[in-house]
Amino acid sequence: RAAFWLDRQTQTLKVASRALSGIAALASQVTISGDGRYVVFDSVASNIVAGDLNLSPDVFRFDTQTDTTQLVSSTAAGVVGNSSSTTPSVDDSGTLIAFESTATNFVAGDSALKDVFVKDMTSGAIVRASQSSTGVAGNFASAKGRIAANGNFVVFESASSNLDLASPKGTGITDIYRHTLSSAVTELVSVDLASAGANGPSSDASVSANGRYVWFKSRAQNLVAPPPAAAGQLFRRDMSSSTVIGASNGPEEVF
Repeated sequence: RAAFWLDRQTQTLKVASRALSGIAALASQVTISGDGRYVVFDSVASNIVAGDLNLSPDVFRFDTQTDTTQLVSSTAAGVVGNSSSTTPSVDDSGTLIAFESTATNFVAGDSALKDVFVKDMTSGAIVRASQSSTGVAGNFASAKGRIAANGNFVVFESASSNLDLASPKGTGITDIYRHTLSSAVTELVSVDLASAGANGPSSDASVSANGRYVWFKSRAQNLVAPPPAAAGQLFRRDMSSSTVIGASNGPEEVF
């Protein structure tokens, strides 16, 4: 299965996940920048860019204007990650790309726990989003990073207990966090009005274009009052007003 790009106005079709030889290469988790120029995907193929020798999935960006492909999951010096990188998310401009990885060579002192990283395709810089506001890495795995269209906010799920000590996590195993790239501040999203942690697992976050609103799934019963009639609902957190509303609140589970 390969990734393709179609211009619906001109009916131009291009293979986005292409090997150096020009033939189609395997791809998954395909996404596209808001301006439609860049196709981002992960792939187990080792022949998309030169020097990809880690025998693991990597993240790539295809430029539909220049027909060139760049490795995303690399260090600031351009060295390929030393372990698996998958599940990309790209901002509107195609410049900032979030992804999850177990690589340990993207930032100094990192462990093999899965983390969420953000790569700047212009400067080459790479930062870890799944860390506390003081720069401490999460003490458990973090995954499913989603970057806002404006490129300043990344939301993700994590089982870590040390990412936001001002709002201690609840008993839900996994919680949702938002990391602000411009300030390096990480905040717990899945909390109730009293800033108490969720009492059920939360997952699969998405974020509004400006980063203000975060949607997520949760089986928690303490995020809104009265509690949902059934566990397994959708919620929306307003990060400006610190309010949470039930986005589904039906009599039955929605997931």
